[in-house]
Amino acid sequence: MQILGLAKRVFHSPLLRDDMKKLCVKFKIDYVVLMRAVPTRWNSVAMALKRALVLQPAIDKLVTMDQHNTSRGPKLKKYQLSKNEWDILKQLSPLLQRFLAATERISKSAVPLVHEVIPLIDSLTDTLAAAVIDEALHPVVRAAMARGVEVLNKYYSKTDDSIMYRLAMRTSFSCK
Repeated sequence: MQILGLAKRVFHSPLLRDDMKKLCVKFKIDYVVLMRAVPTRWNSVAMALKRALVLQPAIDKLVTMDQHNTSRGPKLKKYQLSKNEWDILKQLSPLLQRFLAATERISKSAVPLVHEVIPLIDSLTDTLAAAVIDEALHPVVRAAMARGVEVLNKYYSKTDDSIMYRLAMRTSFSCK
């Protein structure tokens, strides 16, 4: 994703961070660091996209500034997103926020219990399945959600073979 590449460039450049701060002032946006995705942090993409959407006007200006597109400069123009790409990110972000919320909820427990996790997976699957058939969403977003349903179903099907799952669901009062 272009926005994640830009976030990495800005993160590692004091000059770009300083210009981003100035642009945030210009656009009356509270400055926050453009987050970068970290492969070992599951929800970092969701958090990075949410932050990028807040900073969109500043990002749009930063990538088109002449001083950042010279032959010796960072050449940020390649990170410029079209209106259509921003629209896709705007549609994708709330769906990813559901995963972020689910992960945070599970993480609050010292030991996530099966009878607590399975309803969360059901809720995520329902959310993604609804997005797949939502004609208002961009086809790319709908395709991504369809792939998400496949992945969730793949792992959910593994519970069919688990005696622990069956016992947990039978003994849990909230699942009856």
